[in-house]
Order: sequence, then structure tokens, then C-alpha cells
Amino acid sequence: MSSPREALEAFAEQNPDLARLESLLSKFNLFEAIGVVRQELRHSNLLAFLLDPSQSHGLGAVFLKELLQSVFLQTEVESTVSSSDLDSWDLRQATVQREWHHIDILVLDDVNRFAVLIENKIDTGEHSDQLNRYYKDVQSHYPGYKIAALHLTPDGDAPTSDLYHAVSYLQVCQVAERLVALRRSTLGSDIVMLLEHYAQMLRRHIVSDSNVAELCRSIYQKHRQALDLIFEHRPDQQAQIGQHIKMLIRQRPDIILDPDLAGKSWLNFALREWEESPLYGRPYQRNSQERQWLPYFQFWNAPNKLDLVMAIAIGNLADRATLFQMARAKGFQGCPSKLGTSWFSLFKKPLLIANDYEKSQEEIEALISDRWAAFLRDDLPYLAQAIRDEKWLWVSHKPCLDIYHGTIGR
Repeated sequence: MSSPREALEAFAEQNPDLARLESLLSKFNLFEAIGVVRQELRHSNLLAFLLDPSQSHGLGAVFLKELLQSVFLQTEVESTVSSSDLDSWDLRQATVQREWHHIDILVLDDVNRFAVLIENKIDTGEHSDQLNRYYKDVQSHYPGYKIAALHLTPDGDAPTSDLYHAVSYLQVCQVAERLVALRRSTLGSDIVMLLEHYAQMLRRHIVSDSNVAELCRSIYQKHRQALDLIFEHRPDQQAQIGQHIKMLIRQRPDIILDPDLAGKSWLNFALREWEESPLYGRPYQRNSQERQWLPYFQFWNAPNKLDLVMAIAIGNLADRATLFQMARAKGFQGCPSKLGTSWFSLFKKPLLIANDYEKSQEEIEALISDRWAAFLRDDLPYLAQAIRDEKWLWVSHKPCLDIYHGTIGR
């Protein structure tokens, strides 16, 4: 086996397959330029636009009909709607809704009492029997409607529910390409460009049955060692977010970053004024090797969410109970209803949710900065004052019985 350096050099030099791939990808693509290649929300928004007969694309109900005909011709799922129904129906009065009852796309045609339910999955999977729940929601709100339920994935993966048709993004791509070929002269140049760029982007990044995908697989087989090494050293979004958070914390002289818990997934910090409390860092009563923090802040930096919490670690339960009761009385955001016997949070504020991760790294960091600034302005002063008001934290403290089972008392 060649060395890592030799593998990288062989990959980069005199590689006709790589040159061919670069030529396929060199043409400008609008969707790549704005960074929405694999973002489910953006794909759902665009599909909702193309499926909506009332939108300004000039397609009327053609995209909707073409996609449904493609589905019905290639599926084995029994449906209450047939191809002949679609041929006879006008569908130009259909309306499109996004995120109705959490359904990605819902098309409603009241004239023909027809509904199309689309669940769009690019890099995520199903959860909590959601497909059947969505179908039942449509049935209950639109009784008597014929329903076509589509499970849209890059490769047309089989859905967990027999009520859904498996639909691939190749079918969407082919519909867009077919409409460009047949209607180029009657469509606006901007809509033609939109459809061309969308189909091109799907073939480059989403559809596995394409020249680009085939060439990528060929290159990987020939240069697996080099590509695995490159992948190992790719930019890590979680790590980048962690570094950005550290930078924000270090800009505040009144805040201390804990170097022992400042990694990719967890970042702890405290207010500098809390060091004056006799309780801060006092040895944990049941084991002198452990130390309790009363309290501290922590960033939870997960792959698809970022939360900022004020927490209490394992320590004297009487002290923790007092702080918990204070947080409940003052209505701290995200405070749980019950005191736990281990680590728990008194305050919780989401800084990023799953949808935010579909943005560029620059946009994500801007969001974190804005929401951190809002926390410093709106939340931290109140939280800091609440801790100052707990006078027992700032005087000599007599250890209390540490009770893990039974009533907690002081």
C-alpha cells in the first residue's frame, strides 16, 4: 500500500477522471452558488412553487400533473386516483400549502376533491410513525377526498407506510428536463434557467443514477486511500461552531471559559463574579475528589441543535433544591417541573434549531452571534441578579445532609 502522501499525489496528478469530473461541475449553477444543494426546506419551497398552478412560473398545473403521472406509471401502490383521472382533471384551481400540520407539502384541489401529500426526505429519515399520522390528518380534515401520498427521497426509498408512493428525485429531475425540452419556446427565459439549473443540481448532488454519480464512484474506487484521508480532514461544522462560541465567550471579560470542558460538544462557562461565592468549586460532600458548581452555564453543541443552559451538576441536594425552587418561582425559561437527582438545567434557551443548519457556515455564525448578543442583553442580567439575590451563596456555608432518596430538606 502506498503512503498517504503518495496516495494524495497520485490522486491530484495526471488524473483524467478528476479532470472530467471538474469539467462536469465547472458550469455555473445558481443553486450551488447560493448554497442550497441538500437543504430539505429549500427543496420543499421550490417544489411547492413549481407545483402551485397560481404561481408566476407560467406552467399552470403542468408540473403537478407531469409529476403525478410519472408517479402513477412507476408505482405498484394501489391508489384512489388513476392516470385517467389526472388526464380529465383541470387542477388549475389547486392550492399548495407548506408545513400544514407539519406536512412538507400539501396540494388541495377542492373542485375534484383531491389531495396530494408529499413528505420530502433528503438527508433525514422517518420518525414516530409520522407518515401514517400525516395521512390520517388529511383524511380527518378533508373527508371524502381522494389522496395521493408521496414519499420523496433521492433514490426513491421505500416508505414505512403502504399508503405512500415511493418517489425519487430522478423523477422530479426528469419532469423538469422534459418541460424544458417541450416548452422552452413558451416559457420565460428565467423559468427555463430555473428548471435547467435545478435539474443540473439534482443530477450533480442528489440523484445517484447520473454521469456525475457514476464518475464519483469510479474515482473513489481508484483513489479510496487519498479520498478517505481528505474526508478525515474535512471541515467539521460542529468544531467550527465550537470555535466560534469560544471566540464569543473570550470577548467578555466578565465571563470565564472552563478549559477542561470546552470541546466540540460541550462548552462550560461561568460569571467571574461567581468565584467570590464560598460554594463555587467547594468539594462535593460525598466524595472529596468531586467538586460541585453552583451554578454554571453550558453550551450543548449537537450536530443539529445548539442550546444554552444554566445548569447545576451533582452536588449537595439541599443547595440544588433551593436553586431549583428559586428558578421555578422566577419562571426561568426551560426550567423543568421536577428536581432530578443528578445534573439538570435551571434555564434553557435554543440558539440554533435543525432548520438553521441548512444555512451557510457564515450565516450560522451570524445567527449564533445575534442570539448570543440577545442572551447577554435580555437574559443574563436577570439570571445573574437572581443568583446575587440568593444571599446564602455568598456567605460561609455549613454542609447539609446530602439526601439522594427521600425528602430533601435544609
